Amino acid sequence: MLKISENKERDAVDNITNAMLSLSFLESISEFIFSNRRNSLTVGQFYDEWLKKVSPNEIKIPLSPGIILGLMYVSIVYGRETWDDLIPNHKIKDIDKEWGIKNANFKCFKKQNPTLKYVIRRLRNSFGHGNINFIIPKGTKHENKFDEIKIKFHDENMKDSSDTFDATLTLNEIFKFTKKFQNIIHKHVRNKYKSSTS
Repeated sequence: MLKISENKERDAVDNITNAMLSLSFLESISEFIFSNRRNSLTVGQFYDEWLKKVSPNEIKIPLSPGIILGLMYVSIVYGRETWDDLIPNHKIKDIDKEWGIKNANFKCFKKQNPTLKYVIRRLRNSFGHGNINFIIPKGTKHENKFDEIKIKFHDENMKDSSDTFDATLTLNEIFKFTKKFQNIIHKHVRNKYKSSTS
């Protein structure tokens, strides 16, 4: 078994638990949508019933972190592994704002002016090795939670301990990156196979 610190192990358990809560929410909302109660409960009433069913000690944000983990896997890991060549190799400072992470907080000790391709590779490593943490400030307001809630990424090069990477992104920055990358992938695949279906 991999040796990890107590804090990292606690964070990992929380991430797995939150993913399971997301699965529970999906199961419950699916059952509700196809039940005869669908027109008799408000969204708030459904949510309150679901909370009682899962009995979490604390729900920090209404949008379960498990959903965020799944979204990051699809974009940062799966998307990057499959369509890495679609990520521009331009300096972060020169990329379009639509990529979302242009103004994120990065610390790359071996790359003072990283490219988008480099940053996404290091984010992927962080995610793949479980080196991510949710930062949820106390008193987070529901209306601007996507700007207040952040995810901290950390990556270390096993062959060079001085080659570390740290980044802190808001949920909004992650969502913008995901949407932009998905649009590029979708356009690429659509154009690639357009001629074969004509």
